[in-house]
Amino acid sequence: MQRELEANYPDDQLSDDSIIAPGFTDDLSPIHPQRAAREIDRALPKDAILVSDIGIHHNWLIQFCQPSRPDSLIGSMGYGVAGVLGAKLAAPERPCVPVCGDGAFFMHASVLGTAVEYDLPVVWELPSLGQSRQGIGTRFVPD
Repeated sequence: MQRELEANYPDDQLSDDSIIAPGFTDDLSPIHPQRAAREIDRALPKDAILVSDIGIHHNWLIQFCQPSRPDSLIGSMGYGVAGVLGAKLAAPERPCVPVCGDGAFFMHASVLGTAVEYDLPVVWELPSLGQSRQGIGTRFVPD
C-alpha cells in the first residue's frame, strides 16, 4: 500500500491523515472507527497497555494506534474482556484499557465480578458496531 501511496501522491502529502485515513479528523456522530482508534491512542499515556479482542475494531487499532512498547498492544480471540484483568494484575502501575466487541463482552461479562472482587480500576471500551445484532446474535439481543 505504501508504494501505491507514493506513486499517487507527492511526498509532502503522504503524512496527510485525510489521504491515508479518511475520517481521522471528521467531527461526525457517530465517530468514525479510525478516529476512535486515533483518539484512544492519543489519550493513553506511553506506558499504557491496550488489550484487544479480535474483530473489526482490532483491525482499526493495529492500523491506527502507534504503541511505544512491544507490550503495549496485545490481543487475541476472546482475550480483551478478561485479558485486561491479567494485564492490570501484572502491571498495576500502568493504565490498562481493553477494546472489545459487544459480542465478546456479552460472552465474558462475568469478569466484571472479578474486577470488582479484586478492586481493579478497568474501564472497557466497546465500539458500537452492533455485531451481536447480526446473525445468531439477533435471537438473544432485544431491540
